Amino acid sequence: MSFAKRAIVEGERKRQAAIEVAIRAKYLNRCQFGVCGELTEAHSEDVLTKAYAIGNSMISKNDPLIQPFKDTPQDRRELTDILQNLWTDFSDECKCQRQAHED
Repeated sequence: MSFAKRAIVEGERKRQAAIEVAIRAKYLNRCQFGVCGELTEAHSEDVLTKAYAIGNSMISKNDPLIQPFKDTPQDRRELTDILQNLWTDFSDECKCQRQAHED
């Protein structure tokens, strides 16, 4: 595997780990109706701060879920950056909620 491909794969692994941290912090939530399974964002500074704390704690404890991130200042900063940018990747409403508004 080329260096570029490894970097892309590692970046996606880190993004997926950050998504799991965001779910634990309730920064991202699964469909409230339990139907579509989409993730929605709950963007607020308080929830984001909670996600930072949970992620850093998981790194310190070597939690396997956060394994792509090492216990280094650079990786901790990268996790913070990914968490901060996740809200731009997800809507505040899932497919079910959008459909309910149309009906």
